[in-house]
Amino acid sequence: MSLNDVTLQSKANEKEMGMGRERHWRMPNWLYGWVLPGIILALWEVGSALGLLSDSALPAPSRIARTFWQLCVTGDMTQHLTTSTIRASGGFLLGAATGLILGVFTGLGKWAEQTLDPTIQMLRTVPLLAVIPLFILWFGVGELSKVLLIAIGSFFPLYFHTHLGSAVRIESFMRLPASCNILSSGFYAG
Repeated sequence: MSLNDVTLQSKANEKEMGMGRERHWRMPNWLYGWVLPGIILALWEVGSALGLLSDSALPAPSRIARTFWQLCVTGDMTQHLTTSTIRASGGFLLGAATGLILGVFTGLGKWAEQTLDPTIQMLRTVPLLAVIPLFILWFGVGELSKVLLIAIGSFFPLYFHTHLGSAVRIESFMRLPASCNILSSGFYAG
């Protein structure tokens, strides 16, 4: 018997007899990402139960879950989801169409790029949260202001990437795939 055979045999005997390192329970890798949110939810629930958190400002997670279940059972959740989907789709379509049209227009036309692009790039730097009070003042708190805010949120990424994609002069068909990659990243970002 060689030294390696003896070592392997002794390790096999240790495992059979329960000797050597003890096996500890290991948490699965996918579970690590849930540890911090679980702790936060538990602290939130305890804070609400002890009255440390205002129920009107930050209701307990159990109350939120109960209300969610009630909305699902009564069918109101379907109505709210439908309204939100229509609002988000309408805003995205409006922003995407405007961004695509202006992006191609400024990307292909030198005059349009020199005239429109500096103003659009300047407006792009304004945070969307800063515009919300103006939209409420101008359009009210109805659906129009919400749709327009979503449209603005989707307009700038699509405009920017479409402008870049169409600014690549398509003088040969070899550059077309690069232009399409930039354009598709605009759809993904929007």
